[in-house]
Amino acid sequence: GRTNLNSAINDLYDVHINAFNGKTSYKGQANGKFIEWEPSYQGGSWVITDILGETRRVQAYVTGDTATPDLSAAGQWWVWDIPTWINDAAITATAATACDNRVRDGDEVLVDC
Repeated sequence: GRTNLNSAINDLYDVHINAFNGKTSYKGQANGKFIEWEPSYQGGSWVITDILGETRRVQAYVTGDTATPDLSAAGQWWVWDIPTWINDAAITATAATACDNRVRDGDEVLVDC
C-alpha cells in the first residue's frame, strides 16, 4: 500500500452508493474517504477523494473505464506527492473476496490488500 504522504488512502472500502456517476462508489471504513468513478477526470478515472463528487480533493487516481476499480491495471495508480503526481506501483485495488480478511460479503474493495 501507499507509504508516506497520502498513506491514509489505505483502507477497506465498502459499497457506498450503487449508482454514482453510473458506477458503484465506495467509502473507507476507517478513513472515510471515497473511491468513485469520475468520467471527466483525466479522461475517465477511478479516484480516491475526501468528498464524494469533489475532484479538487483527489489524492489518487487510476485511469480506465472499468466496471470496478479492482479491474484497473495494477501499478497504474497515480498519487499526489507534493509537488506533483507520481505513479505508485504499491497501490492496488483488490476485490475483498480475493483477500484473506474475514470478508462479510463480496461488495468491499480493498486498497492495500
